[in-house]
Amino acid sequence: MLPIEVPSHFICEPFYSKEDRVLEVGGKNYFAYDILYDVHKETKTPWRDVQKNIRPFFEKWETQREELYTLFSLRKAKEAAPCMKQAAAMYISLLFWINGQPVRRLNRLQEDIADLTYKPINCAERLMFLLQRVSSYQAYIQLTELFNELRKQYAKMLILHKK
Repeated sequence: MLPIEVPSHFICEPFYSKEDRVLEVGGKNYFAYDILYDVHKETKTPWRDVQKNIRPFFEKWETQREELYTLFSLRKAKEAAPCMKQAAAMYISLLFWINGQPVRRLNRLQEDIADLTYKPINCAERLMFLLQRVSSYQAYIQLTELFNELRKQYAKMLILHKK
């Protein structure tokens, strides 16, 4: 598959910069499903069957959380930064997918989060804090708490949709 140019509305630090505009399919990338959907509309869409597709991402987070804990315990914040970016991107995707939609843009993330039904309290503000300090231990703690709260919102959504 050919490299895909990242749409301008996904160019946002710490994920993509103006110099780093190509989504490497199969490589380390952020928001791959969301960007591919935005560009082609023909891709896997995890947000359409959240009951089936979301659990593996929470399991992946548990593995990443342990790796990050080890890195921060050893005071290796620089080494933790790439994993933190990947985990933060996964969190943002899950946040939108649980609400039945892809991430549509990163350049207006706070506005888009405000419109979501299932989200942790003060989610947008906490996420902005985290993204501004992505390699800090405080950001790791915040991300851990956001994932814990998102898991509860996911359970709530499943219960409400079964009724």
